[in-house]
Amino acid sequence: MIHPHGEHDCYCPACGITLTVGESVQCSGIDCPDCGTRMRALGIGERRVAHQEIIGYSAAELPTALNQVESTMEVGEKACLAICTEDLPTEDELDNLYLGMLASGFHDYRPTARVIDGIPTTELVLQKGSPSFAVILPLLVPLFIIGLIAFGLVRIEAIGKALLPLFITGAVGLVGLALIVRKPAEKYLERARR
Repeated sequence: MIHPHGEHDCYCPACGITLTVGESVQCSGIDCPDCGTRMRALGIGERRVAHQEIIGYSAAELPTALNQVESTMEVGEKACLAICTEDLPTEDELDNLYLGMLASGFHDYRPTARVIDGIPTTELVLQKGSPSFAVILPLLVPLFIIGLIAFGLVRIEAIGKALLPLFITGAVGLVGLALIVRKPAEKYLERARR
C-alpha cells in the first residue's frame, strides 16, 4: 500500500534511530537496523498525537480517507478525527455515519457533533485493531459448543454411566405407555371403520 504522506520517517521506540523510507514502505514492516525492534511511523507512536490533515474528501470518499488514516496507525492506537462540515449533522446522520463505518469494518466510537470556533465539526475516535463485538459475538456460540463437546469427550464415561439408567427408564416407560394405550386405540380404530 502506498503511504498517504509519500516519503516519510520511521523511528525506533527502543533506541530512537530515525530512517527515511519511500512511499511504498510501511514502518510497521521494518526492523531497526541497530537493535532489531519493530519501527513505528514518526509522530504516531507512544501516546503522541500526530496532527495530520486529509483535506478535500467528499462523504463518498470518506472510507478511503479513513483507510489511509488507519493504515498509518499501530494496532491498538487511537486517532481523534475532526470532520468540518457546512452544517451540524442530525442525530440520524450521526447514527448512519457510525453504523456505516461499523459495517465497513472500522473500529470507532459513536461520533459527536458540535460547533468549534464557529465551525460545525463532527468528531470521532478511530482505533486500529480494537475488538468488534459484532464479529466476536457470533463466534461465541460455536466456541461454547466446541467446549462442551471437548468436555463431553473427556467425561464421556461418567456421562454414559449417568444417562444409561435414564435411557432404560424412558424406554420401559414408553413400552408401558404403548401397552396401556393399545386397547383403547384398537377400540377407537374399530369405531372409525364402521
